[in-house]
Amino acid sequence: MIQQPFALWLSPLVTRLLARVLVALILSSQFLAAEAPQEKIPVAAAVMSWTTSKGETYDGSYTGLDESNNVILHLNDDTTSRVPYADLTPESKAQVKTCNTSGLISVLILGDSMSLEGFGKRLDQKMRDDPHIGAVHTYMACGTHPLSWLKCKPYSTIKTFCGYWSIESVAGSSKPREVNEAANYGSKRVGRFVPKLETLLETLKPDVLIMQSGNNFFSFFNDHKTIKEDYHTKQVKCYVSPFMTYLATKPTSLKRLYWVTPPQNGKVTDEIQTFVYDQLQANTRSLATLIDSRTVTHYPYKKMGSDKEHFEGREAYDWADSIYGLVTKDLYQKPMASIQKLTDQAIALGGWVPVAAPEAPAAALKVKVKLLSKTPVPTPDKFAPYREYLVGYLYEVTEVIEGKYEKDKLLVMHPAYIGLVKQPIEKLKVGNTYTLHVHELDKSSLWDAIRRDDASDSFDLAPCMLAEDEIRHPDASTNRTALKPSTVQQALP
Repeated sequence: MIQQPFALWLSPLVTRLLARVLVALILSSQFLAAEAPQEKIPVAAAVMSWTTSKGETYDGSYTGLDESNNVILHLNDDTTSRVPYADLTPESKAQVKTCNTSGLISVLILGDSMSLEGFGKRLDQKMRDDPHIGAVHTYMACGTHPLSWLKCKPYSTIKTFCGYWSIESVAGSSKPREVNEAANYGSKRVGRFVPKLETLLETLKPDVLIMQSGNNFFSFFNDHKTIKEDYHTKQVKCYVSPFMTYLATKPTSLKRLYWVTPPQNGKVTDEIQTFVYDQLQANTRSLATLIDSRTVTHYPYKKMGSDKEHFEGREAYDWADSIYGLVTKDLYQKPMASIQKLTDQAIALGGWVPVAAPEAPAAALKVKVKLLSKTPVPTPDKFAPYREYLVGYLYEVTEVIEGKYEKDKLLVMHPAYIGLVKQPIEKLKVGNTYTLHVHELDKSSLWDAIRRDDASDSFDLAPCMLAEDEIRHPDASTNRTALKPSTVQQALP
C-alpha cells in the first residue's frame, strides 16, 4: 500500500468543516441584518457644497461646530476640514442652521429710539450671524417705554410718530424682512402702531428677550438734575413693575430676559443715571439680567445729537458689539434645554402677583391761579427726534374751586409742540389769572413719558396736566386733531 501524505488525507475533512462554518456565518449575518433596524441618514450627513466669502468651495457633509465656531465638514475624499463659520457665505451659513435646527435659539429684540441710531440693526446682525441662534425678530420704536409694548391702557393702540424699524426672520430664507422708517426719523406725520409683546410671544415663541429701554425715563426729571426720591421711585416702578409682572406670571416660551440699560449721556447728571439703573435693578430683580451700558460706552460721542443723548456711527456699533458679547457669554453657559421657563424662575423667586387692573385717572382739580414763571420753549432741534415736548409753567393757587389741593403753588406741564407744530402757550402772560382744570401727570396719561423741561425749581411739586390737553395727544383714543386748542388757549385774548 502506498502511504498518502497526512495533509492530503486531512484536506477533505478540513474542506467540509470550513464549508459548514461559512454557511453558519452567512445565515447568522442574514439573521442579524433582518433583526437590526435600518439606520436613517440624518440631514446633517447629506453631502453639500460649502462656500466661503473668499470663493473657496468644499464638498462634504456637516458634522458639527467646535468651541471656536468652526464648521466641521467630512469631505468627499474622506478627510475632515474645519472652516470658520464667520467665513461662510450667507447661503452656507443658512445650511449650517438647517443642519442644526434642534439646537437653535430664538431671539426677540425690542428697542426705543436709541436702537434706531444703528445699535438695533447691528445687534440684530450679530445675533443673526451667530451659528447657535435661529430666528431673530427685532422691533424698534421711537418714544417707547416698557408699557408701550403691552396691551394695557392707555397704550393698547399707541403709535410711534418719530421712527420705526422692524427686522424679521423669514422661514426658508437667509434674508430677513425689513420695514425701515428710520430714514424719516423724527419727521413722520403718519404713525405706526407699536407691536404688542403679548402677540409677539404667542406667535414667535422666542427663547430670549433682549429689552433695550430706559432712556425715556430721564424725561421724568424736569430740570435734568434733581431727584425727588419718593416721586421718581414711584414713576419708574409704574412703568417697569407691570411689565415684569406680566412676564413673571404669564406662561410663555421665554427662558431668558436681558435688559439693556441706558448708555452714558450728557442730558442728565450721573446721579440720575445711577438712580434710573438702580430702580431698574430693583424692579426687575434677578428675573432679568441687567446689562449696564454705561460700562461699555463713553460720553461724549463723536456723532451725537444736540440732546446729548442719542448717538450713531462706530460708537453705536461698538455698543451693540459689546452687548452681543455680554449676552452670549451668559447665554451659552448652560444648554437652553436645561434652563427653566421664565415663569418657573419667577415662582422660585416668589413675590410676583398677577397684573392688577389699570389705575384710574388721577382726580381732577378746578383751580384759580396766577402765572408766576414760564420755562422757555426750545427749538425742535433741541429735542429731536421727538415730535412732542412739554414745558413747565409755575402758578400761584389763589382758590381751589373743585377737588382737594393743599399747596400754594401748582406746576403745570403745557404742550409746547404737538407733531412738531409749536403751540401758542406763549400767550399765557406772567401775572395774569386763569381758571384751570388739571390732574396730576402720571402713567394714566399718555403725556407722562413725553420729553419735558422745567426751569421753575419746583422740586417739591408733582407736575400736573390740563385735563383738556389729554385728548390732544397724537395717540388719544378720540379722533380729534392733535392741533385742537385747549380751553385755556381758547380763552386767551
